[in-house]
Amino acid sequence: MKKLSIIMFVVFIGATTSLNAQPPAGRQLGQVEMYKAQKEKLKEDLKLTDVQADSVATIQMEYMPKLRGMRGLEQEARAAKIKEINDAFKARLKSALGDDKLVDKVIEYQETQRKERMERMRSGE
Repeated sequence: MKKLSIIMFVVFIGATTSLNAQPPAGRQLGQVEMYKAQKEKLKEDLKLTDVQADSVATIQMEYMPKLRGMRGLEQEARAAKIKEINDAFKARLKSALGDDKLVDKVIEYQETQRKERMERMRSGE
């Protein structure tokens, strides 16, 4: 009986810990869901073809971790690294899309999305 009580306690603790470790509903997307959502948003908002949206979303998913990995750098080093990554990102987009106007449109769209995210963060949504 004592073993059963201990086992039940361990299972209970394990269940509550795993429940607390989950992100709030609707707030965090996995990589696959994020990729699909981004691809659909690009097709809808920028009127990209399926192939173009796929290319842009793939490139974005590749460069996102590179930008996140610089949080510990000092401001000057961080700005230089961001410029380097953004230049490489733009070059990849140009090779994938082949049209400078379309590349500029995608970059402008990303900047608008970033500003909207920052506003949502500031307002506490």
